[in-house]
Amino acid sequence: MKETARYTRSFALTVLDLLRFGTIKSVAEYLHIGWDTVKNIHKAKLTTVYRNIKAVSMDMSGSFISSFKEFFRNVPIIFDRYIMAQINRGIDSLRREQFNLLDTAGQNILKGSRFLLLRNFHSLTERNKCRLENLLEVKTAPCLLCTA
Repeated sequence: MKETARYTRSFALTVLDLLRFGTIKSVAEYLHIGWDTVKNIHKAKLTTVYRNIKAVSMDMSGSFISSFKEFFRNVPIIFDRYIMAQINRGIDSLRREQFNLLDTAGQNILKGSRFLLLRNFHSLTERNKCRLENLLEVKTAPCLLCTA
């Protein structure tokens, strides 16, 4: 902890133990102290714990990347190409199985929709939203196609 802190080390450890079971606000209310004191103790601990991170491996989701980069600007993110290739093969194999179960009309709707299923709905154009609605009407398991 900081040397200018106005609390003892054992008090800080008590706060950190309580934070495992409650929020910053609830711990502050329980101990009858300001929430900023609890937040500062917690922040000091997190700073010492995460100071030595050299690299991180994570999902390629933009939200994960942006929130990680917000707190760890200088830590590189590593994407394991082998794992990503396995995931893509699994998705492709499931799509092929579902494709073969469909009639010709269903196959025509499913054809060319691989990336349509993986995109954010709110960023789709009107044409792609229409295609997605048609795709979801086909009697398959589209949620399995995009989440497997």
